[in-house]
Amino acid sequence: MNMAVAVFSPEGRLEAGLRELDCSGRNFVDIAKSLGARIAHGPFSEALNGKKPFDSDTAERLLEVLARMRDLDSEVGLPLDWSRTERISNALVVRLASKISTELGDASLEPFAERATKSVATGATHGND
Repeated sequence: MNMAVAVFSPEGRLEAGLRELDCSGRNFVDIAKSLGARIAHGPFSEALNGKKPFDSDTAERLLEVLARMRDLDSEVGLPLDWSRTERISNALVVRLASKISTELGDASLEPFAERATKSVATGATHGND
């Protein structure tokens, strides 16, 4: 029996966000895992089906990944192929490193972040990595 998750719960926010991005749960879990989240496909599916909610640390981490994916999506402005999990993950890591270094007064990583973003945009409608 599937139980609905509350709209404003972390699970509901993840479900809505993934729907907006047109990203499957499987691709999201792969991206989140590559960014250090401790989650597996089974528990993720159970949480989104209302069977067992995420613990607060996992929920916070997954919502952070979702926010970074939304930022990337809005920066690219094209539908992204989220199944290209390695390329997406790399772009997210480089963009975060650039953001942090820029906040610390070092903009030397900005060209790398731009290149990573463009690589995702260039491959937005092509097949897997």
